[in-house]
Amino acid sequence: MIYGRCEEVLVWWQRAGNADDTFTLRQAANRLAEAGRWDEALAWWQRAADAGDIQTLRSAPDRLANAGRWDEALAWWQRAADAGVRTALRSAADRLAEASRLDEALTWFERAADAGDTDALKSAAEHLARAGSLEEAENLRRYGRGLHGMVTRDWTPS
Repeated sequence: MIYGRCEEVLVWWQRAGNADDTFTLRQAANRLAEAGRWDEALAWWQRAADAGDIQTLRSAPDRLANAGRWDEALAWWQRAADAGVRTALRSAADRLAEASRLDEALTWFERAADAGDTDALKSAAEHLARAGSLEEAENLRRYGRGLHGMVTRDWTPS
């Protein structure tokens, strides 16, 4: 963004955005986010997404997560998943796991698996192993998840 001329630049972006130029809408949002103007960035991302910009649905949640705005990021990943972005649920899960929010991540990994991501539980097991939950990771690899999302364990009939 041209520093010191933000308001002037926003006027030009507004003109371009009125024509549903989703690239410009997304770029304006990204620059506003970089400037820490999150509420404005969200409004511009909203306009781009409403105009059908799939790239916004892919990039906005990552920027929000990078800023620690997890509730908003998760809502955007959900919106992306609802719009058919196949990688959205897995992206949310991976980012949550990287942020040491493993319990939440496991829920998103399970949702990704339920949506057809055949490697989601494998990735979940890798994150569990990195976090030191080796037995749970091995059980997940070997037996998967059972009812209520619990990792299944080996069992013998009594």
